[in-house]
Amino acid sequence: MIGLLTKIPEGVTSEMKSKVLVVFLLILFILIAPYLIVQHVEPLSTAQGSNASYSSYLSQSAHASQSSQPQSSHQSVGAFSSSSKSSQLLSEAQPLLSLEPRLSGMYANGMISLRIIDVSHSTTINDWSLVKKNVDGIYMKATEGTTFTDPSFATFAKSAIKAQIPIGFYHYFWPSSNPKYAKQQADYFYKTIKSYKYQFHPVLDVEITNDQNAKTITEDVKIFSEEFSRLSKQKIMIYCSPNFANHYLNDKSLTQYPLWIANYQVNDPSLTMIWSTFDVWQYGSIISIPGISGDVDGDIATNNIFLDINSAPKS
Repeated sequence: MIGLLTKIPEGVTSEMKSKVLVVFLLILFILIAPYLIVQHVEPLSTAQGSNASYSSYLSQSAHASQSSQPQSSHQSVGAFSSSSKSSQLLSEAQPLLSLEPRLSGMYANGMISLRIIDVSHSTTINDWSLVKKNVDGIYMKATEGTTFTDPSFATFAKSAIKAQIPIGFYHYFWPSSNPKYAKQQADYFYKTIKSYKYQFHPVLDVEITNDQNAKTITEDVKIFSEEFSRLSKQKIMIYCSPNFANHYLNDKSLTQYPLWIANYQVNDPSLTMIWSTFDVWQYGSIISIPGISGDVDGDIATNNIFLDINSAPKS
């Protein structure tokens, strides 16, 4: 093509030759640019080193979304499961967010400073001293409905307290057309956990509809939260996915309660229609922790999850 430029007929002005040359150079750049870019992009394994397996974990950790049970991994009664997928170990030697730069936490209600896991009867904890070295706290399933207490609740609570690991508890919520049932669930949750010394805000896990509409679910959540606060003098935290919040909890009065958002495979959790910040973010469900067999849910959190902010670790 360069040869063709030298054979331009006589009579063509210098200005026209210049324009032809510019067009030629532009075409040449468009043709070779992709190859130059590919040659200069580092492979994932080179660019991120040991974080590569963690990034692979994130890409695998999204759950199938369902209208009645959106993306989250807390389990209802009778659900016993454990993922065997490989994942990156959390280590106390690694800065919290340096494990994966994509976890920016920019919408957090304060500085992200805590590594949290949440567990239930499906979790097998073998060495509490190892767990303590790799997490800053644990949320445990305590109750569900008005009759179910997690089989591992008491053992986990006592073991964590003995190991001096900060803890909190959550209740798996069942909405109902009967408003009294929400109040009864709050009573049951409070009576189950009140004798244990816990440091984190108790949590209401809202992720199923139980065939109820948005208005009913919202009212049930309000009734539960108000009843629990009346009994305990403590503010509840609400756990849900962005999708569930936007479809069933779209009431601004609920923003008085802190948010624990469940949202996987994203740089930051999606903002909800009413909550603009979060205090806990469950970012995955196949985290591997030394001292625990199998995988657990991984969370990052602010110090606001402490009932007594003065007892929170200093950043």
